[in-house]
Order: sequence, then C-alpha cells, then structure tokens
Amino acid sequence: MIGLPGDVVEVRNKRVYINDQRLDEPYVLPANNRGLFPGDSSTSVPPGRYFILDDNRDNTFDSRMWGSVPRQNFHGSVEFIWFSFSWRNGLRPERIGLRPG
Repeated sequence: MIGLPGDVVEVRNKRVYINDQRLDEPYVLPANNRGLFPGDSSTSVPPGRYFILDDNRDNTFDSRMWGSVPRQNFHGSVEFIWFSFSWRNGLRPERIGLRPG
C-alpha cells in the first residue's frame, strides 16, 4: 500500500512521491522494471480509499490503471510470518513462522 486517504501520490521519472516527499523504495529493483511503464501521474486519494503499487511496477496492473481501492475490498488477516527479508539485514530466518505483533 502506498497512499492513504487524503494523500497526494505522484509518480515522476519512475519515482514515487507522497505529499511531495520522495518514497524510499530499496525493494523496487531496476532489473524488475524494464517493461511498459505507464508514465508520470498524480492523484489525490479519496476518503475511504487506498492507492496500491506493486514492486514490479512496469509489469503489473495497480492503482495507476484501475484506480484507488475501497477499504471494504481489503480482506483477511496476518496469521504468521511466511518469509522475512530486509534489504538492510538480508534474510531474517528467526522471524519466519512467528505471529506478528
């Protein structure tokens, strides 16, 4: 999830800005984004809706194509951590299988 209700989400030169603050996204790898990029855009996220972007941005559909997502479309809960990886710390096997929180 990228943008919360009331946020202004902008995509400029393949970089994301939330309310004029550049989003630090070390997980968005250039090697995964060589497809068709829909270009620059700007949108205000309406109340009760959320702006969604994938980390494989050039090759997937997201809120840039189909718009923001209403809160009632979110379902499910996090039951356990299936995989844990951090760009700063690498694989974190001690967290796998734990319940979040």
